[in-house]
Amino acid sequence: MGDTTRLVQQVHDHGYCILEEVIPSDRVGGVCADVLGVDPAHNRADAPSNRGAVSGLINHTQSFAPYLADPRLRPLTRALLGEHVRVSFTSTIISLPGARRLKWHGDWPFNQDNAGHIPAPYPDMVAHLTSIWMLTDFTEDNGATGIVPLSHRSKAKSPPPDLDVDGELVKTVTGSAGSLIMWHGGAYHMARANTGDSVRVGLNVAY
Repeated sequence: MGDTTRLVQQVHDHGYCILEEVIPSDRVGGVCADVLGVDPAHNRADAPSNRGAVSGLINHTQSFAPYLADPRLRPLTRALLGEHVRVSFTSTIISLPGARRLKWHGDWPFNQDNAGHIPAPYPDMVAHLTSIWMLTDFTEDNGATGIVPLSHRSKAKSPPPDLDVDGELVKTVTGSAGSLIMWHGGAYHMARANTGDSVRVGLNVAY
């Protein structure tokens, strides 16, 4: 089974896949420094406490842009979304020590809280892919992304309010700097609390 076929199957079967070293280990530190160097004045005013989020990040630094067309990413996104796939969103994902966990949610168009969405029950389709690029190591302590495998096949309007953040259904996606996780927009996910003493830095790139 080819790498693309394997990754596509993982997204269809489990709701997500992981790609390692999309940004080489000897370059990811420089990309991270450039992202952190973006003027804090561009940070979204509604960003939660101890979190950084700069929408339209590619307008402020292009150091990560060459990797958006990684040879593994292009065939993967095309296989899932079609020939005319495009990057629709780039943002920082910065979690400082003390950042509290955020709520479970799906992404557009599978999120009933968004003004633009498709009504539930959702069709079995891939309309949106979210990727989180790890510019620092993602660990249990610094709030690595939590995701619920198979939840992209749920017909529910939104994640159950009593979904246990540490329950057996939840996968905490840890990994080394330079790797990324990509998931089906309907998969339930959230940013975990940063209970450590290091800053977690990532990119949110949507296709």
